[in-house]
Amino acid sequence: MQRGLRDKAKTGEAIREAAASLFFEHGYEATSLRSVAAAVGIQVGSLYNHINGKDELLTEIMVTVMDELEASVHTSVAEAGDSAVARLKAGLDSHIRYHAQHASEVFVGNSELRSLKDADRKAVLSRRRQYELFIRGLVEAAAEEVGADLLNAKLQTYAVLALGMHVSSWYRPRDGMPLEQVVDVYTRMSMRQIGIPIRPDATSSAEGPGRRQQHQQTPTGTSPEFSALRQVSHQLGERGPCAGDGGRERIG
Repeated sequence: MQRGLRDKAKTGEAIREAAASLFFEHGYEATSLRSVAAAVGIQVGSLYNHINGKDELLTEIMVTVMDELEASVHTSVAEAGDSAVARLKAGLDSHIRYHAQHASEVFVGNSELRSLKDADRKAVLSRRRQYELFIRGLVEAAAEEVGADLLNAKLQTYAVLALGMHVSSWYRPRDGMPLEQVVDVYTRMSMRQIGIPIRPDATSSAEGPGRRQQHQQTPTGTSPEFSALRQVSHQLGERGPCAGDGGRERIG
């Protein structure tokens, strides 16, 4: 009995992964359940032991993304300690890392939102708003802790979220660029736009007011963040940060 349940769960996961890959490559409308079944290695009729239809499969992919993303970020924040800056840094790290490691699912989640049924779309959007508010709370708490002057907490939260999601539009493990480097650079850029610059070796605290002032007086071309970003850009080469496989643009 237990083995049967495990096998069913494993097959269900394989179906979602295959569907996400096919939706990403060909689009939701152009992907048939027959092609999903073939990718998994089962008969198309067997799919209905796991799903009721293609629309339910799309909803499951999007809900799974939110489940995994929230769990990852919440766990990282909880383990970061009491410092608001450390909690924000941990949350951003997890946010960026997830989008880098789940590019196909993230792309499908954003590009195919319109394909969901109304009720499912509203449910997914509600989850996203809750996530946005959680990140905004981290941003506001960290800014208050160090005395940073937020221009607009809502818009700056949008910028932080978008910067993290952008990684999914270009990052590929096979390109040879270390994920840790990408996460570190994007995290520091996100913190700086909020007004909380951190040292490259910082683990839990922002720079003090004096150090922040020194950073602001440092020429852009010699700042640690600029140097790291320049290195990432050099490794990207002519491929560019917004080009997907085969030149297909993928915005997360």
